[in-house]
Amino acid sequence: MKRRTHPVDDFFREALREHQIKPSDAGRQQFLREVSTTKIGSRSRRTRWLLAFAGLVVVSTASLLLWMTLAKEDQITTAESGVGSGRPAVGSGQPAVGSGQGAAVKLVVPTRSIPVSDTDQTAKTDLLSGIELTSGVEPTPEPDSSSFPSSEMPLIDTIHLPEITSGEESLKQIKKTSDWQFAVSVYYAPEWMFNTLEGDKYANNFGLEGSFTYGRYSLRTGIGLSLTKGTNELMVEYNDYLGTYNQLDSIQFHWDEMNYHLLPTYYLSMKDVWDSLMQLDYPCVIKRYTYLQIPLILGYDVLQNKWMSLGFRAGPILSILIQSKQLSEAYDPGKNRIIRINQVTPDRIQTNWQVQGGLNASFRLARRIRLELEPTIKYYFNSVYEKSDVTKKPWSAGFRTSITIQF
Repeated sequence: MKRRTHPVDDFFREALREHQIKPSDAGRQQFLREVSTTKIGSRSRRTRWLLAFAGLVVVSTASLLLWMTLAKEDQITTAESGVGSGRPAVGSGQPAVGSGQGAAVKLVVPTRSIPVSDTDQTAKTDLLSGIELTSGVEPTPEPDSSSFPSSEMPLIDTIHLPEITSGEESLKQIKKTSDWQFAVSVYYAPEWMFNTLEGDKYANNFGLEGSFTYGRYSLRTGIGLSLTKGTNELMVEYNDYLGTYNQLDSIQFHWDEMNYHLLPTYYLSMKDVWDSLMQLDYPCVIKRYTYLQIPLILGYDVLQNKWMSLGFRAGPILSILIQSKQLSEAYDPGKNRIIRINQVTPDRIQTNWQVQGGLNASFRLARRIRLELEPTIKYYFNSVYEKSDVTKKPWSAGFRTSITIQF
């Protein structure tokens, strides 16, 4: 069935077909100023973030160079203290051979008979006293001079060297005892979010985590809280309050005492008056949102030594909204008459998934205490709002700092 239209509607439709509302010059200038300010602010923020990222790269590179220097020094020290270093044998002129693998090595020097005088006896004593014997080195007792002819004595007999384990085997034993490790850490991680309806947002993350480490691989999980503030914008349609007047409700008449005149009695009531024109208002309500976060982070250390480690960390994070608290006062319309209230900014979503990646640098402060510094980047799989007009998904940059205790 075809819908009938009133001729007046057709008249206004034809008359206003080409009509356009042009903004005033003052409004146009105000709009251009706001846009230019927004662009400059966003560019300055991007510049700050680029400088911060460059600083992190410089710090990571310096840490890597420091680690490589310490690793070289450790290798040189290990090589110098290893077994089989070629200490010359006394009286033979040939270097001593140390296998570094088996039990005690017995170094035998052929005994030769030489005439012994008082001077030679003194030289022999000085020569033997110059040999440094470590623990486990037991030279053969010097034979009694009565069992030899007075003109002949052996110079050096037999020296037993101690049992020595090679440096590689000792390192393997240390690694075997420290392959599996468990650690508990307390962390704090500020976070800056981008691509949100309210512009750039700041969040505070902190919590308790436990990590399992096997060699260069690690698995980290735990529980934490994320606190962030948000602005909930409303659109209020209302009528302005104009004032009050006395409204006549009823009149009652009664005779005077002489019954000559009728005396009226008026019954009035106060009535409020509002403007018939609808007005719009956009109040903002500030809220604080609390999320429960459960991470599952996998890690691999590229560089490791006894003082520091450097590696990569990546994994998913589950965020669950557990509380939203209003910080600002509720919207008070006064005596204005509210027609309708609409939410411009939608509510927060209840569950959100993120993926996090970053570099991890760990420094040893004490025997079981370490300091971890971890710049991170997060990507959100969906918006933090129930309905969002922003086409791009939110992402954030953060910096995690933690104190780790190893068990």
